[in-house]
Amino acid sequence: MRILLVFFILCCSTSLAQDQVENRIIQTLGALASQADSQQNQGNYSESEESRRQLISLMETTNFSPVEIARQLSNLAAVLNLNGKPEEAQISCERAQSILEINPTDDPIQEAVLLGNLAEALRLQGNLEGARVRFEEELSLLSSLSIGDTHFAASAMVGIGAIEAELGNLQEARALYEVALPIFLKISDKSHPTTARIVQEYEAIQSRIEK
Repeated sequence: MRILLVFFILCCSTSLAQDQVENRIIQTLGALASQADSQQNQGNYSESEESRRQLISLMETTNFSPVEIARQLSNLAAVLNLNGKPEEAQISCERAQSILEINPTDDPIQEAVLLGNLAEALRLQGNLEGARVRFEEELSLLSSLSIGDTHFAASAMVGIGAIEAELGNLQEARALYEVALPIFLKISDKSHPTTARIVQEYEAIQSRIEK
């Protein structure tokens, strides 16, 4: 009887230790994700990239949910685009897509955001047609979810607007920015790096039209 009792205590102790380890891992993952988001919102893109890479590495090491790893690969792609690394961003998006082909997500917004991040990576590499197709797919998906007036859709509109501007279609570009910009300004003011960038791009388009 005593042997059984000792075995039961050892099992409980092992289970408790495993729970504590898992809790520490989850806390670390949460801290890294929060840190990466905060750094990105502050415009500290290199620091955000590093935090996001650490987060993904820990998730992969601990065999975390593949869908969540795909989500973080998409988030990494977003900051890589901002950090001037669209080639790496495309690779990150394609890795995420491969994961989701095997492990489908039940979150269509995740799919839409991934399309947008891939589209931006392609646009920054000069693949304007490929980028347009994916931005339009993102908008179509968001519209089907009745969230075509959110910052997700606004980002896609800005992406298409930037493509139009690069092609010299300035009136079309301005029209898209004028739909998207108020959505961003409802969320944040011009001090936010993303909103500030979009305002600058819009003003540059406006200036080109007025010349």
